[in-house]
Amino acid sequence: MITPLTDASIRDARLIPAATVAVAPAWFKRFGIRFVHDEDDLDSYEFAGLAIKGMAFGLLRYAHSPLAETTVLGPEGVAAEHLVSAVAGEFDLPLDSFRWRSPEQPAP
Repeated sequence: MITPLTDASIRDARLIPAATVAVAPAWFKRFGIRFVHDEDDLDSYEFAGLAIKGMAFGLLRYAHSPLAETTVLGPEGVAAEHLVSAVAGEFDLPLDSFRWRSPEQPAP
């Protein structure tokens, strides 16, 4: 089950880039996921802070990214394999739709 995170929970989770998935935020919105719109030094972006079975993760897409993809952020110390598997399962995504994984995290 997917649940939204509070702002405090998102900060506490210390999310880092773990993978990209070849779908835009619109895919996740079909599942009722709500994204907030904000901006940082780079660009404006859409972000959703979520949890699957208590594991925090985030979905991020910069507005001017040339690719229709979403970055999956995971908590430090959680293997990309575990995070990707959980996100793929919850959102009916094939594992081969995940294009990049952080070199700091082991790949599946």
